[in-house]
Amino acid sequence: MGIAVGSIIIIIIIIIIIIIIIIIIIIIIIIIIINSKICTHLRYSICKALGIETADKWYTHAQTSV
Repeated sequence: MGIAVGSIIIIIIIIIIIIIIIIIIIIIIIIIIINSKICTHLRYSICKALGIETADKWYTHAQTSV
């Protein structure tokens, strides 16, 4: 009986660790998406301020090759 309870506790701990890892991965993905949008808006604003041709909206702005 003691071994079974110990095994259940270990399984629960492993499941909790897996859930924490999944949550961390989701947070990292959200940060990457937000950072990408911030960088796109920043680049659009800089280009517009410098008089470089830009799209009408920042979210449709596409980077041109150099």
